[in-house]
Amino acid sequence: MVVVVMAVLPLVGTAHTGAPDLVLTAARATRLPGLEGEAMLCVKDVMHTDLCRVEPGETVADVARTLIFHGAQCALVVEGEELLGIVSERDLLGIVTERDLLKAVLPTTAELNEAGSFRAFSDLVAVARDHFAAPVESVMTRPVRTVDRDAGLIRALGTMLSGRIHHLPVVGPKGEVVGVVTQPDLLRAVFMEWQRGTGASH
Repeated sequence: MVVVVMAVLPLVGTAHTGAPDLVLTAARATRLPGLEGEAMLCVKDVMHTDLCRVEPGETVADVARTLIFHGAQCALVVEGEELLGIVSERDLLGIVTERDLLKAVLPTTAELNEAGSFRAFSDLVAVARDHFAAPVESVMTRPVRTVDRDAGLIRALGTMLSGRIHHLPVVGPKGEVVGVVTQPDLLRAVFMEWQRGTGASH
């Protein structure tokens, strides 16, 4: 199993820890011409830079272990090893998220409501055991949609809503993957801007 945390970026789980206000405050230094007080927040201002990479031959169990160990929400599915662990947009085969894994190993609503099917937690574990051996290719999301790191947050939200996706890989000027932006990231940005405008602290 190959797991690469991008060497040139912060460690997994540290993208927003401690200072989300500082990220947005720095971003407000760039202003849209003609719009007084409006901050031009871009995807790069709110994205996560804690990237995990897995290979298509790995199983659902392998990927679940990786996400749990690193406290990550998603992993990029990439074939082969790239120089210095840098992944380009063309290398992306898919993306797998916690939601994908849950759908793969847990029963559906109909199965859960079926009389007598699940009487104990061990019953869930027994069902999941069979699914954990499946290849990640069978549960990953593809093709992968991406967004430019300099794109506005409205464009990122539009891409997410139109594609019904929650995790969007972010690419740099050379097509390199530099981060991931999620719907909670956008919610956080909107809330913090609202809080700043209203003067609310809680």
